[in-house]
Parts: sequence; structure tokens; C-alpha cells
Amino acid sequence: MDFGFVGPTYQARSLRLDAQRTVNLYPEVDQSGAGKAVKALFGTPGLVAFATLPTAPVRCLWAGEERLFAVGGDALYEVYSDASYDLRGPVGDDAGHTPAMIFPNGVGTQILIISAGLAYVDSGTGPEQCEFSEGGDVEALTGCFLDGYGIVHAPYSKQFFYSALNDFTSWDEPDFQSQEAYPDNIYALLADHRELWSFGDQTIEIYRNEGDIDQVFRTDPSGFIDMGIVSSYSPVKVPGGGPAWLSGDARGRIVAYRVSGFSPVRISNHAVEAAWSKYSTVNDTIGYIYTEQGHTFIVWTFPTENATWAYDLSTDMWHERAYGSGLDRHRGRCHAFTFGKHFVGDHTTGTIYQQSVEIYTDDGTPITRMRTAPHLHAEGARVFHNRLQLDVEVGEVASPQFSLEVSNNGGRTFGTAKTATAGAIGDYTARILWRRLGSSRDRVYRVTSTAAMRQAWVAALLKAKPGAP
Repeated sequence: MDFGFVGPTYQARSLRLDAQRTVNLYPEVDQSGAGKAVKALFGTPGLVAFATLPTAPVRCLWAGEERLFAVGGDALYEVYSDASYDLRGPVGDDAGHTPAMIFPNGVGTQILIISAGLAYVDSGTGPEQCEFSEGGDVEALTGCFLDGYGIVHAPYSKQFFYSALNDFTSWDEPDFQSQEAYPDNIYALLADHRELWSFGDQTIEIYRNEGDIDQVFRTDPSGFIDMGIVSSYSPVKVPGGGPAWLSGDARGRIVAYRVSGFSPVRISNHAVEAAWSKYSTVNDTIGYIYTEQGHTFIVWTFPTENATWAYDLSTDMWHERAYGSGLDRHRGRCHAFTFGKHFVGDHTTGTIYQQSVEIYTDDGTPITRMRTAPHLHAEGARVFHNRLQLDVEVGEVASPQFSLEVSNNGGRTFGTAKTATAGAIGDYTARILWRRLGSSRDRVYRVTSTAAMRQAWVAALLKAKPGAP
């Protein structure tokens, strides 16, 4: 029987209810309706080093038309398709190596860099610190580009400032807008669908360019959301779908949302929120978004908690991403797509990785792929487990190994792993089997593999027989 082996991470507050985990695998639904199974698990992308910057960590990646810029540590670089790079010049850094941001102007002659609380502009000769025409630094925690204007806000202020039209070198201190509807500070700015989203810790306000040169941006009368964000670096722009972010409010909830119009739609679930609620801090969360193989993933990393979560917009399912045998947070903290490739920047070193589902290790480190299945029970009756067969894609590498662990106490603890091995290269019919698995009244299976191959887990088929109550 198929007992629902394929699925997302969903560890409920009580493991007795649900103990599912999906690590470095994600569910994909068979859209033909005629496949062998309704859905299968596929391996998340691997990494291979592309270029290593001399300053670290990689705090930002930005891709233009066949161009790639990066902030590594306290310096701006342009990286080329052959993995060589040029140092553009220094920008700021801070003790926490917080994320940097890069935006182009509307005519392609400048980029605006936000780094460690200040704004910089590179007009082709290297980054220079932005200053107001009246004097003083242009401070910037986050920012964006919209309708020809660079827009920034100082750390935890109620005002955002905008540059001259298509000129990041020109800033006038009177060119600003203040939060109007609620007196919270601005934590993040994001441009989407020609609208400016201003995220506070309690509320969100949306502005539009109304064409008034004396006050360029005005609030949208219906653009107010009574919830805020928990991290300045959690908002991402969903292609064709508006922003998504990690939200918190005065009621203490930590919830992931995206918007439909101006209405927030909850995309996290009770199990994911229960995991986040145990974290000591979430205000350093870093988010990015990318699309590959028809899936659009929002990836949120929690640096203090050493954890990475991914949400698949195509399936509305969550999975976890991790590095190494210790299941540490994923190495990537920022993303860009150019030269026909996906790139992510390392959270600790200066390495920029190419990321692809056709790469089967994390730059030589085995990827631990793990699925903890749903509870298997028969209304309290003892079930005798004769054989478990894992239906996976085999034949690409010789003797790939898969480990099975068994829990008879609801997923709290697992016994000694039992290893099964598939056949030789070219043996596409080899089976992965475990036999004589004993009995239980409530069982949870966990399967793990680090095999460097295309991972496609279609199903786990169990031959079992219920006994007496």
C-alpha cells in the first residue's frame, strides 16, 4: 500500500499528530494526471563554486542584462561570465555583515548600492557615497527603484527620500515622504507593479507616483495593511503576484504572507509557524526568490537559528534546505540569474556558487536528503510490517545507498539505520527494499540518502498486515 510517503515538511506542535519532514527534497505534482503517482519528491539544487571574491561574505548579488554585480564584505565587484571579476571599489560593511542591495537607474548608466546604513552610487568609475545637496550623508537601511527614482529610508526612521529622476548622484533633503497612517518606523521598502510598499514593524503603507513634482509619491487610499514585518530583509517580490514577507504584529504572531491585491494571504501553516515560534530571534531573516524547473521558490534563511525554509508557490508546500551532515542552514543567502545560470552567494565566505538541479553535491559536500513520513497506524491495532520498497530513480550511479530508520513512539526517537543499495549503472529496474521490519501500533519511517545523483522519489510501498487490536 501507498501510505502517503511523498509530502511536505509538516511537524505539528505535537509529533503525535504529525511528524513529517522533507529536507533537501520538494514535492512536485504530476500535471498530466496519468503518471505513476500523483506527486513525487525531487532533489533541491546543488552548488559548484563559480568565483571566489577576496572579501567576504557575499552580501548581495544583482544581475543586469548579461552582467553580474556583487558586494563581498566591504567591496563592490563586477563578475564576468568566465568567473573573472573587477574590483569596482569600497562600500561600507558592518559587524553583522547585513545584506546589501543594488538597483539600476532607468537609463542604465548608474547603479545604487545600499550597504551598512549608507547609499552609494556607481556611475561607471566606481562607488561614491551619496550626499544631500545641502550636505550630509544619504543614510539607507533598505531601498528600491521606481519610475526613475532611487528611494531609500534611513535606519528606523519614519521618512523615505528619493533621488533626482534617473540620477542617483543628486539628492535633495526636502524630497521626502513620511509615513502617514500610523506612527511606526519604516523597516523596509519594496517596489512592485509601479507601487511603493513601505513596511513598518506594525503596518504597511502603499504609495504611487501621482506625477506631482512637488510631492512625487502619495499614499493609495486603499493601500494600508494592519500588520508589519519582523525583518528588514524578509520581503521579496513575487513575479506577477505582489510582495511576500515574514510578518509579526503586536499580537505576537509570526506568519508568512503574500498579497492578492492589497489583501494579505497567509502562506505559512500551523506547523511552520510553530517551528518559527521557538526561534530566539527572527528579525535577522533574509529572503530571496527564484524560479527553476517551473517552480517558484521563496527561500527564507534564519541566520541566528541556523535554519533555512523554502516555500513553493506552485504547490503551496514547504520544505527545508540544509547543508552538510549537521543540516546547517543553506550556504546561499542571496540570488541572481544571468549568463543563463542561477547564482547564490555564500553567507560566510566570498564564494559565488552556480546553483542547479543538475548539480548533485554542495561544491563537493554530500547533500543529505531526508523524508520523514506520516504516521502509519490502524486505529490502535498492531500492524506487522513485512516489506518496504522505495520507488526511486536508479541506474545513473553504481550502488546508491538509502538508509531507513524506524520510530515506534510517534517520531520522537528512531532506531538504528538499515541500509539498502540499488544496482549498477544502467540497471534502471533495481529495487530498494527493506524486509522483516517488525510490528507496531504507531510507526513513523524516515529515509535518508546522500547519493550524488538525480534524486526522484516517487513513492514508498509497504506490504503490511494488521493484527488484533
